Amino acid sequence: MKRPLGVMAIALMILASSGWVLAQALPFHSSRKAHNFFMASVVLAVLALLAAESLWRLRSYAFLLFTLWSICAVAALVLYRVVPGSPAHLLRLFGPLACAGLAYAVIALYLRRVV
Repeated sequence: MKRPLGVMAIALMILASSGWVLAQALPFHSSRKAHNFFMASVVLAVLALLAAESLWRLRSYAFLLFTLWSICAVAALVLYRVVPGSPAHLLRLFGPLACAGLAYAVIALYLRRVV
């Protein structure tokens, strides 16, 4: 079965963005303060491998894995951006979360139609 170009691009985007998040979390692996961010990035990397493989092979559960990956990506984004003790952290989170949510929604609609 020939896979669409958009699905290949989405699979590569999932791997690249999860790799970037994992690279940002590696300096914090021994810090107690940022341990949650490190663990979320490891879970995100594992889900990225599973989601990219299922998209690449056009499995029936590819949409489900993409949805799980996107939820974990939003959680990792929140853990990366939150600065403890900052009163304006919610305002700083709104823009990136809104953009990420819209992007994931558009991609999910496309994948629901294709896969």
